[in-house]
Amino acid sequence: MIEIRDALALIDNLRLRLKTERVSLINVGGRILAEEVIAPVAMPTFDNSAMDGFSVCWNAISPDLKPGAELKISGESQAGSPFDGDYINATAVRISTGAKMPNNYDTVIPSEDCIELDGKIRITNVRSQGQHVRKMGEEFAIGESLLLKNKQIGSPQIGLLASVGIADVLVYCVPKVSLLVTGDELSNRDEAESSGMIFDSNTPMLVNAIKSKIGRAHV
Repeated sequence: MIEIRDALALIDNLRLRLKTERVSLINVGGRILAEEVIAPVAMPTFDNSAMDGFSVCWNAISPDLKPGAELKISGESQAGSPFDGDYINATAVRISTGAKMPNNYDTVIPSEDCIELDGKIRITNVRSQGQHVRKMGEEFAIGESLLLKNKQIGSPQIGLLASVGIADVLVYCVPKVSLLVTGDELSNRDEAESSGMIFDSNTPMLVNAIKSKIGRAHV
């Protein structure tokens, strides 16, 4: 028998080469990444509204963009169904949270900061150009690192990967660990405990410890 420190040193000096495999996001929870994941798209992927309200073009109407100003509603941009019309001067486009900003519209007036009447809105409050707009690439740009190699994948990481269109990732294959528990004094649950014997507590404990660290235990 060797000392614990010597056993740990032997383990540290091992150079295990684990195989890898591609696993779908549905089944990858708990696995370990075998490569760095790079963003294939920007996030957000397009300029979008952070509020329900109305998109306007600040530069075109900024002289009149003040409490009391009225703008005609020229269309609507919904999440998944963007406004595809042409820009019309001094107009507003109704917009929902997450919806794509119409071309040449750069500012959002929240619904609570305007009054809608007869196909128009009357602005009651406005702060600054570009307000309530989430810009393309605001969270991260194409080519940025999303997850580092050797990162364990949990639900948050799976959500991130899915949000950029990644369907599967390269992970290490689950390692197989052989477990040998010895001792003449050990008795299992199926055997009557005799004098001088003790129940084997190490096997179930170690098997589950290995499973909790993403491994397959062979007893």
